Amino acid sequence: ERCVAYYNFLAGIGLGVGALLGGYLYRHLPALWGSSFFGLLIVSALGRLIFAVLLRYNVKEVRAAEHVRLRMLIYDVSGLRSVGLLSRELLFVGKRFQRKRT
Repeated sequence: ERCVAYYNFLAGIGLGVGALLGGYLYRHLPALWGSSFFGLLIVSALGRLIFAVLLRYNVKEVRAAEHVRLRMLIYDVSGLRSVGLLSRELLFVGKRFQRKRT
């Protein structure tokens, strides 16, 4: 319960700071392809990438957890597997029906 409160507090702070920083940058970035918005998108993407890489290498799991393959993680996060579009049978159908090259 307390962790949820901390998470929501930090998410709110991040949302507010991000919105203020985005508004400031929008006014001060040079026009790229006719608009400052494209430059803001690039700055945002780079900032998110840098933050994700820093989190990836600095945050460690404190309990024992099973290893998850990258492919399955992407399917789970995208939500495709949860709606039944990517089940194990569909994932490996292409391997069964590949023609053997002679």
